[in-house]
Amino acid sequence: FFFNDTATTEIYTEQIVGSVRCVQETGSELKLKDWDKYEYHRTDWCKRLLEECPDQIDRVDCEDLTIEDFIEKYEKQDKPVIIKGLTKKWSVDKYWSFEQLYQRYKDIEFKVGEDDEGYKLRIKLKYFFEYLVQQKDDSPLYLFESSLEDKKEMREIIRKYDVPKYFTDDLFKIMGEKKRPPYRWFLMGPERSGTTVHIDPLMTSAWNTSLQGHKRWVLFHKDAPKSLVKGKEFVREVGEDDEAIMYFSKILPRIKEKEGKHLQTIEFIQGPGETVFVPGGWWHAVINVDNTIAVTQNFMSKINFNKVWRSVRVERKRFAEKLLNKFKEKEPELYERAIALNKEDNFVMFSERQSLLQKRKNGEGQNHSAFKEDQIEQQIQKKFRVDTSPSHQGSSDSQSSSSSNSSSSESENESGSNSTSSRSQSPS
Repeated sequence: FFFNDTATTEIYTEQIVGSVRCVQETGSELKLKDWDKYEYHRTDWCKRLLEECPDQIDRVDCEDLTIEDFIEKYEKQDKPVIIKGLTKKWSVDKYWSFEQLYQRYKDIEFKVGEDDEGYKLRIKLKYFFEYLVQQKDDSPLYLFESSLEDKKEMREIIRKYDVPKYFTDDLFKIMGEKKRPPYRWFLMGPERSGTTVHIDPLMTSAWNTSLQGHKRWVLFHKDAPKSLVKGKEFVREVGEDDEAIMYFSKILPRIKEKEGKHLQTIEFIQGPGETVFVPGGWWHAVINVDNTIAVTQNFMSKINFNKVWRSVRVERKRFAEKLLNKFKEKEPELYERAIALNKEDNFVMFSERQSLLQKRKNGEGQNHSAFKEDQIEQQIQKKFRVDTSPSHQGSSDSQSSSSSNSSSSESENESGSNSTSSRSQSPS
């Protein structure tokens, strides 16, 4: 449909594909000539990944699943699930088709990556469509836009879908759209694009709805060690990496071969109209086995509150202070839960630590003696009875968890990946 609109020629198409690659080349270790080095476009890997995938996840129709049942059977149990039928009122054919999105937004710029300084790289949607159809890259660029509310033309996308009833408990919204961490993404992925294996930021849970195309997922049990799921020891040839196509075609099979029955994974295909629930803390990777359109959101709820709070207070120290104050003002029960968790873990909030440091500095200044931070740690120990050993959770302001997200960078989650490469920093 868009070829007629743009009067595409072979030369023009080659220029577009080259230009889109150049947009991202600054943040990539690959030169342009190496993007299709392994010629995965000539193989049947995506077809095999689609047709030979085991189906190891519960699938439930939304008509047969109450909110209460979802909470008891899946959210409280930290158990992934696919929920079907949630897009019946989303006007998928009238709005969420490739053709409709092209016609509505072809001249709007969307994010396709970040440069070395973390600045967003954007191109017009019509050029990304050209790239999507014509590209032959081993690991293609992935359109993932989180700033939908920032542009008037994009806000319509938000209004065209409803947050499913199971995921409306979204505690970060108490901070307002501008001050909360990135949480919502509109995704468009060419065949072979995807995410590297990751845990979603801040231990949040996520839902991901596919509107067009198919995604293959692998989820590792939340207790699986990072060293295993990352699979670095299984990289055998020069040039192999953890991009989605290589991970699923080479690295993952090697991990499964070595670990055998001891490896606890959930593998499945997500099709159009299906919504995946991913509990916080689960390692996962995703590959688009054909051209896809999806929306996804991450959330903190009353059910996952404990693990998200424990991550937020370390990964986003100043944000955690503001969140705690909001809870105190508007959600006193949540405030008390957060305070109780801090006491249970002997965790000192950032402002308390800074206050003690400042008091000590002032005192040392009066005595004209050298300031020593280890003396502050002794005061913290005495006042809060804190174990300040490096192995203790919350013992250091600089300590990071497995869902590292200490800056405001958006290089997050398929449901929010914070560990993707420069060419596929995206949600699933």
